[in-house]
Amino acid sequence: MQVLYQEYVEYPGVKFFRCKPLWAVLTPEACSRNVSTKAVIQCARCLVGKHHVAMNMPQLQEEHDRKGRGYRGVEPARRCVRCDTATFRLLGGTICVSCYNRQRELQIGVNARGGVPRIAATRLHRAVCLVDLNGDALIIELDFCRGPKEAERVIQRQWPGGKLAEYEIQPAKTNTTKDALGQPLDAGMASVEYAEGRLLR
Repeated sequence: MQVLYQEYVEYPGVKFFRCKPLWAVLTPEACSRNVSTKAVIQCARCLVGKHHVAMNMPQLQEEHDRKGRGYRGVEPARRCVRCDTATFRLLGGTICVSCYNRQRELQIGVNARGGVPRIAATRLHRAVCLVDLNGDALIIELDFCRGPKEAERVIQRQWPGGKLAEYEIQPAKTNTTKDALGQPLDAGMASVEYAEGRLLR
């Protein structure tokens, strides 16, 4: 790992480098703090930051304990249940912003370009799933679902240990609002959260 360091006349003996992710000039110690405390999202996977952490970890730990600063770290990236992309922002704790936007376009019947969202209409369906919860049967309804894989991820996210036993595509619920293909939509579909399951005894 080669990093170009430089010194300024105003700060003799202190090394600085240009940080591209933050568009800033930092010292190796400041870079190490950003990575180790997860104070900045852009620093989470930076190779230069990891290099500085390895160089300055003992000194960094001593400084942190002495000053007693309380850094608030960021949550680790989680995967969207629909596209399986890792992101720091999940709406409803389930889908990413991109997938929500495609879903919303299908709800209102118009995409960002003013056309009909035909691709989203062919990919997203209403589904009913039978879940096996260690011997108990649970039925859940997903207003928008791309397929069995998404259903399995939803189950693992909301009911850890549950298994998808059956997956069935259902027609959209009736309402005055229509989707891109002219099919009626349920007004409650605007919610990102998935429907609660019904436990069968």
